[in-house]
Amino acid sequence: MTLDLRQRSGQVHSMSDWQGFLYPAVAGNDLAHELYLTSLGRISCSPGAAYPLVGHPPEYQFNWNAGRVLGDFAMVWIERGSGRVETASMGQVPMSPGFVLLLPPGAWHRYQPDTKTGWVERWICANGTYLHRLQMKNVFPSNAELRPIENCNALHAAFDQLRAHAEWNNLRTSGLALTAIALALGETGKSRHGGSVYATTGDPLVDATIHYIWTNCHRSLDVDAIAVHSGVSRRMLERRFARSGSRSISRELTMARVSRGRDLLSEHSLTVKEAGYAAGFAGARLFIAAHRRIFGTTPGFARRQGAAP
Repeated sequence: MTLDLRQRSGQVHSMSDWQGFLYPAVAGNDLAHELYLTSLGRISCSPGAAYPLVGHPPEYQFNWNAGRVLGDFAMVWIERGSGRVETASMGQVPMSPGFVLLLPPGAWHRYQPDTKTGWVERWICANGTYLHRLQMKNVFPSNAELRPIENCNALHAAFDQLRAHAEWNNLRTSGLALTAIALALGETGKSRHGGSVYATTGDPLVDATIHYIWTNCHRSLDVDAIAVHSGVSRRMLERRFARSGSRSISRELTMARVSRGRDLLSEHSLTVKEAGYAAGFAGARLFIAAHRRIFGTTPGFARRQGAAP
C-alpha cells in the first residue's frame, strides 16, 4: 500500500520533499533476510489540521484517545514543528526535532503535533529476527525511549535513500533500512566489548589503546603495531599499561580476540576454525589454546554448554 502526496499534487520535488507513506509487501523469502521493511512515511501536518492522516492499514491507524500498539520496531522523529508523545514507560513528554522515538513491538504509545505549530514527521517500521536479537542485546531498547539524534542530516539522507528503493522488500532494502535504523539508534560514545562498557583506567593513552585493540583485534596486530598506532614506543606503552593496573598489551589483545570468537560462535553457524580466523587468530589451534588458558575449556565445549556470551 502506497500513498504518495507528491504524485497526488502533480508536482515534482526532491526526495527530501516527498510526502506520503507506504507499506511494502513482505513475502516469505523476505523473512530470510532477517530484517525487512514494513512501513515508511513522511507527513506534514499544518497547524490545527486533523491528525493523523487517514489511509493507513487498520493495525497502524490510531488516535490520541486510544493510542496504539504495534507489532513492529518503529522509529519516529520530527523534522520540523513540535508536539507530544506518551508511552507507558515515559509518561507524557514533549516531542521536538533532534530526537527520535524508539518503539519496540508491543509498546503502547500515542503522539500528536502541537496545534499551534504542526509538524513534519518521518517514520520507519521494520521487523525480523535480526532486530529481535538487537533487542535481546539491549541495542534496541525493550521499552519506548526518546533518544537524541546525533546527525539529523545523515538520518534524513538515509531515509531518502531507503524511500527511493522501498516499494518492495529485497536484500538491498534490508541493507538501506539497517543503515537508517543504525543512525536512528545512534551511538552513545561508549565503546563496548564482551557486552560491557570499557572500564576506564584514567590514563587517556591506555584507554585509547584498549579501545583500538578491541575494535581492531581481527587485524594482523602485535604489540609493536599497536605501539606504532598509539604514537609512542613499545617500552613507553608497556610502562603506561603497567602503571595503570591494566592487563599487559598482549593479554589485552588475546582477551579481545577470544571474546570476539566466543561472540561469533554464539551468534553464527561458524566452525571454531572460522570463528578463530574472523576474531584475528592465525588458526583454530591458537584460538582453542587461548580460550583454554582464559576459561579453562575449549570454545567448542563452551558453545555446547551455552557458556559463550
